[in-house]
Amino acid sequence: MQKVESLFISAIRSELCGEKYEAENEISNETLVKLYKLSDSHDMAHIVAEALYKSCVCEKENELFAHFQNKARLAVYRYQLLAQEQTVLFSLLENLKVEYLPLKGAVIRNLYPIPWMRTSCDIDVLVHEQDLDKILEELKKNKYQIGERSSHDVSATSPRGVHVEVHFLLIEQTRFEKANQVLENIWNLVEPSADSNYKKRMPDDVFYLYHVVHAAKHFYNGGCGVKVIMDTWILNHKVSFDRENREKLLKQCGLFKFEQGISQLAEVWFSQQQPNQTTKLLGDYIFSGGTYGTLDNIVKARKVKKGRCAYIWSRIFQPYDTLKFRYPILQKKKWLMPIYQIKRWIDLLKSGHGKNARAELRISYESKNTEDIMGYLIKELGL
Repeated sequence: MQKVESLFISAIRSELCGEKYEAENEISNETLVKLYKLSDSHDMAHIVAEALYKSCVCEKENELFAHFQNKARLAVYRYQLLAQEQTVLFSLLENLKVEYLPLKGAVIRNLYPIPWMRTSCDIDVLVHEQDLDKILEELKKNKYQIGERSSHDVSATSPRGVHVEVHFLLIEQTRFEKANQVLENIWNLVEPSADSNYKKRMPDDVFYLYHVVHAAKHFYNGGCGVKVIMDTWILNHKVSFDRENREKLLKQCGLFKFEQGISQLAEVWFSQQQPNQTTKLLGDYIFSGGTYGTLDNIVKARKVKKGRCAYIWSRIFQPYDTLKFRYPILQKKKWLMPIYQIKRWIDLLKSGHGKNARAELRISYESKNTEDIMGYLIKELGL
């Protein structure tokens, strides 16, 4: 691991595990700049800020240190705003007397030493599809702006600007077929919540499967981010669980090897276990992808999975199962698909994404070395 990456992970580990953050020498301005850029790209600058503040590895009057501190203040504000908006949203759902299932950060942040350490950009909640129209109408009455409907959720924005994703499916139907067969029956698997008749919770093995599926999805989308590996460590160290139940479900869904990979990386980073070839390459891939992944990583992962020619063909001519969610009319009139293939090309050009399309083609013809690395990772992770 390179020096900046090592400082970055050490800072997170110190806050996550309650260890003292120590560096060999005082951190130079040049290294501090790189550390800030890396931690900010993974939405982790607030955690690094806390580690730096408690240590003596940089001067507190340093202008760069002030940027870290600003990120910490912003993280606290974001957490408080999300917590308040989550209370409002859940109250609306309670008043409607509809079942709902909090997802992702709304669940896992309470397992962290301090909840605001686990930042989120939005509030995710699952509802029954038959309740969706009623819920959206109630949100409109309460001055939420309703956005687009995707294959598995509807986006909305609260009056104070907080993004909400109202899910009616846990995952996209086109991804991870075996996992989808389990998770599409989620309402038969959930348990009552102790504090509400309508709020539900997932059993540990189901929530862990959902976490791993989400991580695998982001892996294909250019990088799952350090936050996902941090969540994995938390779920393996801060909750009671039956490993046998988890493994049974992961193997059933074909995600056991991938889970082993991200769990081993979590142990390397946050429990200081020895790395191996797979954890080194996986770590490099995650570092390079930032929070949301990069176009380079997306193309490399999908090209290896499908093959170069098949990948390019699928990007030019999107399959029906993907296109029907972009243009819902195709779900009733499939025969219009050739017309909407052309419409998609026009929409891409109008929206200014032609440059990205050209970049995809360029990346798809890059050197075989990166392709070999991705191929190795995908094979080792069972994907």
